[in-house]
Amino acid sequence: MKTKNNFFTKIFYFFIIVLILINGYFFYWSIKLGDEIGKYESKLEEIKNQNLLLEKEMSSVSSLDYIYKIAKKLSFSSDNKTLILENLVYAYKSSQ
Repeated sequence: MKTKNNFFTKIFYFFIIVLILINGYFFYWSIKLGDEIGKYESKLEEIKNQNLLLEKEMSSVSSLDYIYKIAKKLSFSSDNKTLILENLVYAYKSSQ
């Protein structure tokens, strides 16, 4: 009977040691995954900042002031002649 109790005690201690090792393994991986999450969050923040800069640059490039400056630099005239199409033959294809 004593040997049976001794056998179960050894199995119990072995099971506890295995559980402690598994817990340590999961703890290690949770720390590693936490570090990766932090790295990806910092990359995401950097990409968001770059996106904001590109949006600002795009809005300044597509603004009328910027277009006016470039037109002046390329010596375009400010006299724009409006073209009015009286006959829509060229702009509209009739289904007749």
